[in-house]
Amino acid sequence: MREVSSKKSREIDNLNKTDRVGSRPYLMADEQKDARIGPGFQVEIPDEPTHSFGQEEDLNREKETIWIPETVEYDPKEVLEADQIRHVYWTAIWQQWRGHIPFEMALKHLMECKYDFATALDSIDQKLKELPQEMRPVGMAQARSLLDMHNAAKKTDKRKRNLREIQQYLIKNYHLGEIQNFRYQLSRFYYYQPTHGVPCNCRDPICTDYQFEPRVGCTNCNRHHRPHLPVDPEKLCLICQTYLELRKEMRPAEQVVFNSSELEFLEKWNQKEAESGTRLTRDNVEKLIRMETWRRWGDEDLTDEEEAMLNLSKLVIRNRTKSGKHTEEEKRIKGSRILNQLVPLILPLFTKCNCLISGGIPHGSENRDKWSFSGEEVEKYRDLISCFEGDQFQVSEFLKVEPELVERFVEKYPENHEIWKGKQFFPLQPREILQPHNFSPIIPTFVYDDAEDGDGEPSSKKAKKAKKARKV
Repeated sequence: MREVSSKKSREIDNLNKTDRVGSRPYLMADEQKDARIGPGFQVEIPDEPTHSFGQEEDLNREKETIWIPETVEYDPKEVLEADQIRHVYWTAIWQQWRGHIPFEMALKHLMECKYDFATALDSIDQKLKELPQEMRPVGMAQARSLLDMHNAAKKTDKRKRNLREIQQYLIKNYHLGEIQNFRYQLSRFYYYQPTHGVPCNCRDPICTDYQFEPRVGCTNCNRHHRPHLPVDPEKLCLICQTYLELRKEMRPAEQVVFNSSELEFLEKWNQKEAESGTRLTRDNVEKLIRMETWRRWGDEDLTDEEEAMLNLSKLVIRNRTKSGKHTEEEKRIKGSRILNQLVPLILPLFTKCNCLISGGIPHGSENRDKWSFSGEEVEKYRDLISCFEGDQFQVSEFLKVEPELVERFVEKYPENHEIWKGKQFFPLQPREILQPHNFSPIIPTFVYDDAEDGDGEPSSKKAKKAKKARKV
């Protein structure tokens, strides 16, 4: 036990030496002290309670109304209104802020705006003042460490580390709430989707692929920060697009709320345009800023928070020819590894299923679980397949069904079945099945078996290739 405890203390000492305090306005895991125990460290409990349980202010807080439907009586109009709230109002908010604004907050704001979609959309960004900071993307090295920990727990059936341990050892520069949300998303995209497949969302309007600008690139939202440019209807955020569709006029956007990173980007945008003397697009500015950041990382010019995001064990260059200072080539290799570890992991909002476009039967269709056909349906399908010479797309269009259902029919009643006696059978046409798109990016393993050469390939592999070439 003495040896184990001393080993644990050495690990904690090493962690305290290597940890850095990030630039974010809260304590990191290594700064949080353990609770002291013993007779001399007992908590002092006041004689009178400090909380007003059951008093009027707490009861009012419990009775706070989040949502009351506009119509009380149940009728088809109310159902349609509920669909519009989700498919129009909530879709714009969810996709624009990637779920940062909660659904219940959006509903309450709509109720406060007297159920007017356009009015609520124009001022929904004011709710950002009541929310915590938006989570910045996790670095690739941190994501790999958390994913490896998750996979190891799955294989060995060991207990999962709690959020405090994950914060202390893996993701030091994030709040516990942010870590919980990220851990869920990591399991969603890197465990459940590879093992269970992409859930079908073809018929869900909220998962429609809309083309829109981020708010910093919206020419209507940023016009007070870039007044020298006119509003371009082709470059609008989804909030302004939806408002324009509802009101047939441009959104006022007089008090747009930007966070600190967005304001910093707008300032750099104007600054780089002034330096270059030409107009730069948002994509151009993002590329310039990204190249500057990568160059700084390659030169090992890191902030305290960026240092805390690194996996230092993966930066060690083995099989060095000399001890002491790194050579220029070794500095380049280390800088490249730092860059790869700090690249942000940008997760998609959702992975789009393409079964409906491919002619498959989507989730929610009445034909999803249809495998049997009535006598009348058998005759109708058989005659149409013969009439259209096996073109299941024309058959499905005529019957108002999915092409996959026609394929199920032929699978159940193949050419040698008795229903085709006296009828000409045509094999169905091949159907291209489109794969889902918008997958999450691949997280590198950061495994190096040797020092790398100039093109990034491990030198041991190059030596094997050279040896084979000499033999030939």
